[in-house]
Amino acid sequence: MAAVGNAVVGTGKALAAAGALAAAPETGGLSVPLAIYTAIGAGGNFAAAGTQAVGAITGHVEEASKGADAAAAVTTFSGAITLARTGSVEKAATAAAFEGVFSFGLTGGATGNLLGASRLERLSTVIDASQNVQQLMTPVASH
Repeated sequence: MAAVGNAVVGTGKALAAAGALAAAPETGGLSVPLAIYTAIGAGGNFAAAGTQAVGAITGHVEEASKGADAAAAVTTFSGAITLARTGSVEKAATAAAFEGVFSFGLTGGATGNLLGASRLERLSTVIDASQNVQQLMTPVASH
């Protein structure tokens, strides 16, 4: 189920990135960095979805979950910085979740649709927010 959720979130982010890129002429190019940021995030969600699907098929769910956390960590600013500074994928995934919570309205603000223009984008936003909150509520193992 997590793989499907990440695939939906990745698709929603890809659509948002396309929307931000399409808005470049109206924004004087200001939406292009947002398009890049959102597209990188979409890549992280697609990588997590693939990892989780393989884990479900092979029965290596715990390893897949760690791989999905790593994908989330390296495709956000805060996650990548935290991973580089601490070497902890768990802490980096938590930082990435915080970034997700605080950047919730970023795409909506740039496109004029807080939750997205389509049903898929709205569903993606809700799933993404719930995944971020779940990640933040999961205790991080100290090493």
